[in-house]
Amino acid sequence: MTAPAGFLAALELAAKHSAQAEDEFRRDWAERLKALERERAFAHRRLNFMRQVLSRFVPVAQQMFASLAPVVEEKAPPPDVLAALAQFETWYRETHPHPFWMLFENEMPETPLVDF
Repeated sequence: MTAPAGFLAALELAAKHSAQAEDEFRRDWAERLKALERERAFAHRRLNFMRQVLSRFVPVAQQMFASLAPVVEEKAPPPDVLAALAQFETWYRETHPHPFWMLFENEMPETPLVDF
């Protein structure tokens, strides 16, 4: 009677180990999938930000640089950074579900200072 019980215990242990290995694999796979999904989402956000949003922000940057440059021609209209910024904000509001400045509303968690 001892031999069959030992044999069954070994089979039970093998089944338990294989179930644990499968569970671990599924956890690892799920974590890897989440990481890949996040990388894909960020890659598309970067592309869209650089292609759509920043291209529309160029006039704001141009007006800012023009406002810092020395006046070469008195007859040229002065740079209007605020108007360029308002145009950008209007475009963003019309093409996105939230105003541009909502992008900066994500609260950053407090980071404890560590002195080494």
